[in-house]
Amino acid sequence: MMKNRFRVPMTAAALALLLTACGGGGGGGTEGKAVSASPQAPTHLDPIAGAVIAPNPGSSNNATSTPVAPTASPATPTVTPDDDRAGRNQGTSTDGNQPPAPSAVAALSPQGVRGEVLLSMLDQRPCDNFGVLSFAPDGNPVPEAQDDTPETVFGTTLSQPGNHETGSNYVRRPGVDGNPSHARNAICSDDQMYAPARPGTTYVIHQDSNPVYRFTPASVKRGFHYFGARLSLRVSNDEFSIGSTAHLTEKQDPGRAYAEAHPEAQEPEVQRYEWTADSDLTIRNSALVPFGVLKEWKEGSLSYQIMLVRGDQPGQAKLCWNTHLKHVKRLHCTVWNVPSNFRQGTMMKVQQYVADDRSTYEGEKGTSYWRAGND
Repeated sequence: MMKNRFRVPMTAAALALLLTACGGGGGGGTEGKAVSASPQAPTHLDPIAGAVIAPNPGSSNNATSTPVAPTASPATPTVTPDDDRAGRNQGTSTDGNQPPAPSAVAALSPQGVRGEVLLSMLDQRPCDNFGVLSFAPDGNPVPEAQDDTPETVFGTTLSQPGNHETGSNYVRRPGVDGNPSHARNAICSDDQMYAPARPGTTYVIHQDSNPVYRFTPASVKRGFHYFGARLSLRVSNDEFSIGSTAHLTEKQDPGRAYAEAHPEAQEPEVQRYEWTADSDLTIRNSALVPFGVLKEWKEGSLSYQIMLVRGDQPGQAKLCWNTHLKHVKRLHCTVWNVPSNFRQGTMMKVQQYVADDRSTYEGEKGTSYWRAGND
């Protein structure tokens, strides 16, 4: 049996309580039901009236948003050579000297976020996406964890089919020579800078969490299952839609200890899933998007969710992906610091963490955490 030296002994129920406790952030606490953070059957939040239609428990969500006192969407800011939009100087606004565009819905409130904030959570890249095993989602790294666990990489990015310059919504930095860095691998490339997702364009959302074995020492015995999700994102002038079809893949990574104990075992195969919900998730830029489960795809006991969760600190909100497959039972959250004067084009400082249910790894149980990004 594999010895789990650095396992964090937290049950799935305790993980659910972890996200429930997040109600104190995001501009102040409000009373409400707990968001399901564990890879068990989801608990749906009651929606804020006039924002998102209630999902049908037990079936694929059919959630759409409607505007609350809609206003004109702010214009996309002009890209200039001096803008740092590749994400290295996160937390700064590309239009910091300009007042925010008037809106009846706050960028972040105790109830949720404005639609355009959620869109920016999808189209901005976190620079530091290599995870370190930690004692908690916001805890200190586990000492000498690299001797026992693989390095991990996780993130949510966009790709744009047919864009041969950058491969995404990001744009080439003016005055940069040489061949362009392409697509999602150029997380914070010097030759690219951030530009908001363009109206009239369809992108592909990539949500991934995988192990990295390039520099992993032979002493690492534990595994980290491979996972990837692909969804379409269509952007228009006043709203955006996440497509009804989710393409998911998982591959078991039992770890080197298992491979050494079972030399007869074959290489695990990639498992593929294609699930279609009743409808797209469509959200207006000016709408209030309430905290809770925004969309769910499921088949039998397996499920995949996108969730918006209150942050632990004032001014924070989390975009989370909750996966419950045969092997991957994982919560991946990106913590966003949302400025009160947010407008489209504003860069937001981010952190990320993954909570991985270890019950599908031989000889393990409980939950382990990987964290990426600076405080």
